[in-house]
Amino acid sequence: MTVGVRSSHLGKAAAMRGKRQSLKWMALVLTTATLGLGTTLATAQQPDEPGAATTKTDPKSTTRKGRPGMRAPVGRAKALRKGLDPLNKVAGPADAQNADGAAFDDRPIHYSLRIMGAGNNALNAVYYPSKLGTSAAPVLLIHEKGRSLQDFQEPIAELKKVTLAEHLQEEGFAVLAFDLSGHGANPHRELNERGWRAMTEDVQAAYRFLLDRHNRGELNLARLGVIGVGEGANLATIWASLPGAAVSSEGRSSDLAALISISPMSDNVSQGLRVGTTLATLAQRVPIQVLSGERDAASKEIVASIRPILERTRVNKVEIYPTSLHGYKLVWLEPGAVAAAVKFMESTTKFKVDEWEPRYNLDPVVYSDASLVRRVLKTKKADEAATTKADEPAAKKADEPAVKKQP
Repeated sequence: MTVGVRSSHLGKAAAMRGKRQSLKWMALVLTTATLGLGTTLATAQQPDEPGAATTKTDPKSTTRKGRPGMRAPVGRAKALRKGLDPLNKVAGPADAQNADGAAFDDRPIHYSLRIMGAGNNALNAVYYPSKLGTSAAPVLLIHEKGRSLQDFQEPIAELKKVTLAEHLQEEGFAVLAFDLSGHGANPHRELNERGWRAMTEDVQAAYRFLLDRHNRGELNLARLGVIGVGEGANLATIWASLPGAAVSSEGRSSDLAALISISPMSDNVSQGLRVGTTLATLAQRVPIQVLSGERDAASKEIVASIRPILERTRVNKVEIYPTSLHGYKLVWLEPGAVAAAVKFMESTTKFKVDEWEPRYNLDPVVYSDASLVRRVLKTKKADEAATTKADEPAAKKADEPAVKKQP
């Protein structure tokens, strides 16, 4: 009898141990999952690291839905891992911008780098940081078919020989331009309609790069502006309408504050990037400006069809110029075109009321081969020095016949 009772107690004890073991395993799984989610905050510094700032959640704040990633705990850029920033490795103390928007040196700077795009292809890109830090509006530049980001680095006469990217940087914008797959400094390849539509992933990669710079306190992604040229304008429109892009669904808050479409392509010549319906939908939610030449055959049809819909909303603008110039030629050669685009960008992005807040970044941001580029500013003294130096050899040569060497 005693043996039976003892056996019963042993059985119950074994059962209890089994339950405790199961609970331990469940706790371990939950802990691991929690830690996994915790690591998704891009560039968030741990409080126990040297110089780290402890992050605190603001109880009065609310989660802003509809943006890529959730809202991160309030800690601002002081808690970001500046030491792990690839751009800091190529920038000196006078070049780097801190979290509070410390000024650069007197020379304009930008970074040349590569970011991961569609099909894990590295995309050539240039990034022009802003001096304004977390109040800076970012601008994404997308070129047309057969062109490259060099279009945005060519001096424009209307801007007194300053490039479009530099001019936007001077106005306080943070600017990113990149070569689409198969273009510019990227490996060249023929693209069919399916390949062009896949390049929305290139645009998304550029957007994620700006998200990373946002988390580092260099700009405010909630004030994003996009300028697309030709096929790039169609590509930007389609990208903006996709889930996870800058325009959220269901009427929630969006990052995209302005979309400038320069010489958008009509459906019959658009590389399969048909945007009529998409533009009509976005026109009610995002400020849109369209610039086109009235004799531009490639854009005439789409501009004529979408203009009445765009102009129903007061903030939208349609600028038609008496020319047949298309794409980058319209911006670089048509008087007033670039000024109209910059003015529209300023009026929509800079004045958008949306304070900076850190973001969770659930997608890895991969960029490499970064280098720093400074533009040499020519001053009057520098020009005089250069002229004097250039004249020296000629002066010496003129004096040589008068000086005779002794035999």
